[in-house]
Amino acid sequence: MFNQHPVGAGPYQFGEWKKGQSLTLKAFPNHWRKGYPKIENVVFRIIPEFGTRVAELRSGGVDVIYNVDPDKIDQISVDSNLQAIGGPIPRLIFYQFDGSGRASDTALKDVRVRRAIWHAIDREKIVDKLLRGQGDVVNYPSMPFLFGHNPDMKGYKYDPGKAKALLKEAGYADGFEIDLWHAYGEQALFNTAAVDYLGKVGIKANIKDYRGNLGQMVKIRNNGKITGVGTWSWGTGGIFDNAQLLNLWFTPGSSKDYNIDAELGAWLEAADATLDQGKRKELFFKSQERIIDQVYWMPLFVKYENWGAKKSLNLNLTSWGFPRYYEMSWK
Repeated sequence: MFNQHPVGAGPYQFGEWKKGQSLTLKAFPNHWRKGYPKIENVVFRIIPEFGTRVAELRSGGVDVIYNVDPDKIDQISVDSNLQAIGGPIPRLIFYQFDGSGRASDTALKDVRVRRAIWHAIDREKIVDKLLRGQGDVVNYPSMPFLFGHNPDMKGYKYDPGKAKALLKEAGYADGFEIDLWHAYGEQALFNTAAVDYLGKVGIKANIKDYRGNLGQMVKIRNNGKITGVGTWSWGTGGIFDNAQLLNLWFTPGSSKDYNIDAELGAWLEAADATLDQGKRKELFFKSQERIIDQVYWMPLFVKYENWGAKKSLNLNLTSWGFPRYYEMSWK
């Protein structure tokens, strides 16, 4: 099968795959770009536990690791033989509310409750203190580099008093319980603090931790079983258009959609059906305003990607947060 014995003309060629353990790539001698790759063999090892990854990096078992959680960067920075590399990448972290009751009939079907949750959580403080500034808090369900991005979204300010008032108005003065799902380390850090903030306004959040098992969480989402609030991460794969974000989550029939809004879906379908860029921009602006007004999503922050590597390794990240491995070299 091709996925087990792939062929191509890239800088590396397939060497060996040990399922669940490692993937080995070897330099392709006939690559069109002379002088590349600069490192002959690259071995990708699967090491699920972060502590083990750091230990392997320090001992020389591996030369580079990625997806370093914000609170673990110091473990790398303090080592004189290692370097921490990273920065913001075009990937949005957000809460998706089950506003239509697709998975379960909860208080989240009331927009006042969704707004209350936004008011209840101090996103800026969590990102600054717990995530050590490794993220940029945003109020829009988009990203600045995407066509159709609306930069004027205001969102809702941190105001626990307003949150309590909205819950009382919605009939939940005594609070309620809800599920809070995540699959990545920075999401888990954020949600650890979010649980405390929600508790202060009477909402008990039950964590559903799927770290290391994103694929299963995606299957659960696509089958309409993410109860309560899903914490998601989304990039656009090099396509600089909001159709690669909003349309995939909100158009009719999308397996990702937990907030069924026929008018919103029609706007996004219309944006897909026209080449008039002015019209598309108008439709994307309207769509973002609807998403924030109805709090279908609660944007959290634009993600930072962090890597740890030997100082002897030249490792330059692209704007997407990943290196071009064929450009890596030893100093």
